[in-house]
Order: sequence, then C-alpha cells, then structure tokens
Amino acid sequence: IGNDNLQPEFTTEFEVGAEMQLLENRIGIDFTYYDRKTTDQIVPIDIAPSTGYFTEIANIGQVSNKGIEVGLDLTPIRTSSGFSWNIYSAFTRNRNTVDEIGNGLTEIFVGGFGNSVRVVHREGEPYGQILGSVAARHTDGQLLVDPNTGKLIEKSEFEIIGDPNPDFILGVTNTFSYKGFSLNF
Repeated sequence: IGNDNLQPEFTTEFEVGAEMQLLENRIGIDFTYYDRKTTDQIVPIDIAPSTGYFTEIANIGQVSNKGIEVGLDLTPIRTSSGFSWNIYSAFTRNRNTVDEIGNGLTEIFVGGFGNSVRVVHREGEPYGQILGSVAARHTDGQLLVDPNTGKLIEKSEFEIIGDPNPDFILGVTNTFSYKGFSLNF
C-alpha cells in the first residue's frame, strides 16, 4: 500500500581528509574520515494482512555510518625509457548503526531465506543483521536433543547468527606501464 505521508530520504555528512605527495610523487598518502547520517529511509514494512495488504511503504528512523579511508600510492620504479610500476593500496573501515527505526518498531524485516534465516534492521545494532534459528541448550551448555527424533531442539526465538558488515576492506592494485600501454592486476 502507498503512503500519503511519505517524506524524502535525507543524508547529511561531515567529511575531512588530507592528501600528501612525497619524493617527486613516488609516495602518496590519502586519509579521509567521515560521519554520515541518513534519516527517513524509504522501505516496505510488514503490516497486518487483515488490511488487505502485506506491506506499506514508509519512512523509518536513522542510520549512522562512521569510518576512515586510507590510501597509499607507491611508485617504486620509474625509468627514463617510459617504464613505471605503481602500487596502490586502499584500506576502508566503516561502522554503521541503526540508531532508530520509529513507527513504534524496534526491528524490521528486510529479507530472508525461508523460515530459518532473516535479515533485519534492529535498533542499536549494525545494519543488516542476520537472524536465524539456533539450537536450544541446557543451563550447563549442553545441546538439547529430541529423544524421539534424535534431532536438535530449536529455540523458539531467532538470534543474531551473523553480521554481513566486514571488519575492514583492503585492496591492492599493481600497474605496470610502458609507453602508453598499461597492465593492471
């Protein structure tokens, strides 16, 4: 179902950075810090099927992203005959948090795989947490097994079983150039 009260999604960002070149541009360093907030994200949210619809397009809360990006650019070989070797390395670390969802919700379902794994946005957690069924355990930590089937007994509530957000991203690119031809890998 549509929504007459839908507002535009907004992103505000503070970013500061520096770039430095040394030794006739054979060594370069880039550094950036950013702090980004997105509000009123436009998403489908589940509603009661008794309304005749399953989802409603709505604005939800706020997500924040903070991180750094560092680039290192090295040219260890540059000859007068036109041959050069350049190495560029980039490191990125981003931390995101669902600050609030709004609409009286603390969690929204954004995707999934059957009834056992779901992707959700949950207040106070990183964006896109993976929820899934987990085995129940006794108070001493032992797994509970159904004596009739021999299968593990699952907890009735889903728990966070994964975070799709990487700790960091690191990439390296080598470029060999000679008289207008380049090979990158």
